[in-house]
Amino acid sequence: MRRTLIKESKENDFEASMINDTLLSDSAEQLKNSKELYLIHDPSDIRKPHSEKLENLGKVRDLNGNIINGYSTYNIVGIEPGKQNVHLLSHETYSNKDENFLSVKHVEQIENDKDFDDKEAKSKIYDLGSWFNKKTITEKNISGVSNKIKELLPEISLTHILDREFDSEENFKLIDELDDFFVIRGKASRNAKTSNDKLISKDFENSVEFKLEKFTCKRKVYQHATLLVEWEDFAGFNVVRITAKNKDGSNIFKVPMLLFTNKEIKGGESAFLIYKTYMKRSRIETVFKFLKEGMGWEDAQLRDFEGIKNLLAISFFLASYLYEIGEQETHDDFIILLAELGGGKGKVTRHFIFKGIQALLSKYRIDNILEIRKTSPETIQRMNDMTNMTEIVFE
Repeated sequence: MRRTLIKESKENDFEASMINDTLLSDSAEQLKNSKELYLIHDPSDIRKPHSEKLENLGKVRDLNGNIINGYSTYNIVGIEPGKQNVHLLSHETYSNKDENFLSVKHVEQIENDKDFDDKEAKSKIYDLGSWFNKKTITEKNISGVSNKIKELLPEISLTHILDREFDSEENFKLIDELDDFFVIRGKASRNAKTSNDKLISKDFENSVEFKLEKFTCKRKVYQHATLLVEWEDFAGFNVVRITAKNKDGSNIFKVPMLLFTNKEIKGGESAFLIYKTYMKRSRIETVFKFLKEGMGWEDAQLRDFEGIKNLLAISFFLASYLYEIGEQETHDDFIILLAELGGGKGKVTRHFIFKGIQALLSKYRIDNILEIRKTSPETIQRMNDMTNMTEIVFE
């Protein structure tokens, strides 16, 4: 398996990109009757704080914002409006310590002929045209996934949902030129186009208030909250500002939420819909939680970067399979058996199905070792007796 992942096997022509092609094709088959799809884009860092010798080990941030060792990933999942199913569509792993990585700042300095440390070496990489950075990866994934889905499903409408780190007019224009829609959260530092006023504090042209019996924010439920929804034109697109207040008038958000979109806003309800669309982004966080906690996405022991990339892609593919079967209302006997092997005790969930797959692989490994060693029936019986004794002790 290791030789396959790091491409030492002569019979292996596996590329991580093959996973994305398969995921998109399979999802298109499931979505063939769908009219609209939300594409949720989000990076996820693979944190390796205690690693030092892994190939191409880059720099990422931990949960406290500190710089640590690790790798970067860019991921896209799809959901249909009004439905719970999550379709895992695209994954890419990269490192900012790759020899072809050029930061946006370095690219700008090279293009403007500015001096900086190591300019000669980085200029050679730039001239070869093989360089990349987070900006180019974002553009490639937005365009690539959009074009592939529309090639397979020409009539479907796509809405890209992205967080504030993707707040740039380049991304607005890119998605708009693809004839897709977008809802992108804006940075609090954003200025208005016609003045130096901050968008989070200036007067907006349109507004409406919504009274909500219950409002949930960061897993906390607020009773009788008020949502002030404001909107206006922003350089040919629209910006929506959301201010949430508790029943005592205190702010629920630290600062108002800004959302940019190229969707038409006809009134308060359609402006509020922009907010509800953006909030679908939380669905990808549950996918990352499952990948990291359930499938050990950050626990890969390979040192070769090619192997790490391929292993993460395969894990993403397996997660897609588990999401698909884990959300079905009925399950065949094989899936029920897998969940039982995983300790489900009648529950058929992604967690227990995955644990069942682990148990099945362990059995295969043990059976294979026993067969290779031509283990005698007596030794196997002793092993079984030891297992029974262990069960008695731990009960």
